[in-house]
Amino acid sequence: MAPITVRGIPRGMGVHILDVPAFPGNAFGGAFPESIGDSARSFWFGTIKHEWSADREGRLIGRGAQPGEVEYTVTFTSTDETVDIVTEVTNTSGKAWKQSHAFNCFSAGGARDVRDHDCLRHQVGVKGMPTPLLRIPRKFGPRPTIQLYAVENGPRWQDIPFVANFQCSPDGVALEPWMAIGSKDGRRTIAVASKPCLYLFQNMEYSCIHAAASFGPLEPGMTGRALTRLWFVRQPVREWYARMKTEMLPFTS
Repeated sequence: MAPITVRGIPRGMGVHILDVPAFPGNAFGGAFPESIGDSARSFWFGTIKHEWSADREGRLIGRGAQPGEVEYTVTFTSTDETVDIVTEVTNTSGKAWKQSHAFNCFSAGGARDVRDHDCLRHQVGVKGMPTPLLRIPRKFGPRPTIQLYAVENGPRWQDIPFVANFQCSPDGVALEPWMAIGSKDGRRTIAVASKPCLYLFQNMEYSCIHAAASFGPLEPGMTGRALTRLWFVRQPVREWYARMKTEMLPFTS
């Protein structure tokens, strides 16, 4: 079966994700990255000069920079069920970064079979169990459609400046570093996970889910690397979860 198609949108960091066998006729999208760099001073979609190209194997490559601050490369590799996004980010500033991240956006807003603006079919991981997102405590901030979550074995949300700025993370909640949405027919799943992951994000307005890639602390001149994987599978969330654990554990490496 042919691999999923990923196309870069010219003059920006956005992508179209098309020809998905598990979701025929559905269109997905996202931004890789939507924001990137030091979690205390991240650069957003639209402010960075970003260019698309392809390597000798035909893989989509994104490159971008904010001069004197950050440089990055994003490489996409597809199968008929997954899209892997490997992000490499370099600290080109003169300051050490305590934390670094890529705020990668995966959107199902254009996918009629799975989009979920009310979070009725969103699932997250709590202590080894897929759990409906609606069972997780929610803290409403200035933008009520969004929520950010700390992840297991990671820093508290208060200690991640990018996350704390949104003012909408529940205290005492630490989730596994993935998020999924089940299809309307209950037989298919889309999901995202990052390895390593710094935090999770979701926005009901666009039916988008994020597992922010983490690169840890980076001194000037240092480069970090992380994997973000997207799944589009003919499995309900609980079946996909067992598969995901074999593919992504341990999440910290």
